[in-house]
Amino acid sequence: MKSVNFDAKKFFYILIGLLVLGGIATGYGLAWANKQLADRAQKISLLNLQADELDKKIINAHKLQAELSSNQDLLTTASEVLPRTKNPENIVGELISIAAKLGIELESINFVGGSTSANSPISQSDKVDDIPGVYSIGISTGFSTSYEKLLKLLEDLENNKRRFEITDIDITPIENDSGAIASYVTQLTILTYVRP
Repeated sequence: MKSVNFDAKKFFYILIGLLVLGGIATGYGLAWANKQLADRAQKISLLNLQADELDKKIINAHKLQAELSSNQDLLTTASEVLPRTKNPENIVGELISIAAKLGIELESINFVGGSTSANSPISQSDKVDDIPGVYSIGISTGFSTSYEKLLKLLEDLENNKRRFEITDIDITPIENDSGAIASYVTQLTILTYVRP
């Protein structure tokens, strides 16, 4: 009977040992599963961030595509409206011609700004940032005329096919001996656009 008791005691210790080992194995198993879940959660979080970045890039690509489409319309319009020229002197000649039709003599004509680089396709021009293939040329001119002729000149410049853009105007009235205004000394800064 003693030996049976010993076997029961031995079995009890074995059972306790197995329970302890099972508990330890379960703890390690839970720790391993928790680490696996944490790693997967981190990967999923990273994939979500990448998906968000891709969504932002797709939205940005759609915006750029829409902008390109609108710029394409702008390029087409620029090609239809802007004359081709590589000679700023032609622009000056056109400006003199418009003024001469009104009896206005341009007393001074100067190019304002502009690149004098040999790489520039048009001398005295600046590249327009928003419209590829289009260049601006700035011109400063001075003259004396009546107020009515000045208004007509401004209207003719605005309606000209070249589309002169007046960026600055300075008008000084000149009085005659009796104190009445005889004429106006005018300084204009004009910007026009060309394609090479």
